[in-house]
Amino acid sequence: MPPNPKKSNVRPVLVPQNGRPRPLSDEQAAAWLNSLSQQMPAAALQQGRQVLEQNPASLRFRGAYYQLLCDQEMKTELIDLTKAYLKKQPRDSLALTYLTHGLRLCGRIPEAISYLEKLYKLNPGDPVTLNSLGSAYKAMGDFELAEEFLSRAIAIKPDYGVAYWNKSDISHTPGEDLAHIQ
Repeated sequence: MPPNPKKSNVRPVLVPQNGRPRPLSDEQAAAWLNSLSQQMPAAALQQGRQVLEQNPASLRFRGAYYQLLCDQEMKTELIDLTKAYLKKQPRDSLALTYLTHGLRLCGRIPEAISYLEKLYKLNPGDPVTLNSLGSAYKAMGDFELAEEFLSRAIAIKPDYGVAYWNKSDISHTPGEDLAHIQ
């Protein structure tokens, strides 16, 4: 799944409370959104979108809102929102990660691969990105390239069970790969 966003150093996020804006840290605003989404998902989507429009640089809040869209299975909205953000910030890893996730959920694997390759160029040593690329290539039937990326993910993070699991489908030694998961 997408990476855990680092704490951002931006101005306070203003969230609505009793009809008035309340300043919170980025982390507190993300917690507010998560709490609201558990009680009133529709309100969280609406209010979260408004807060996000006013505070697009709030990394944790933006990650929480993207995750809320995933949780609500709002794939098209997630894709549109992340693409819009990437027009302004084309190297944003968080938006690229969630965009590729949304595209894959919609079955748009070739498009997801193009964005995963951009994400890979930003951070070639990230095992999650390498695993995602390998998994996407596997879904496209390019097993040689898939095994290459999955093996690189495992080389970087030898205890990465998800990469072993993905590789076991195409490996010449699936038993060995699956043994690493336990």
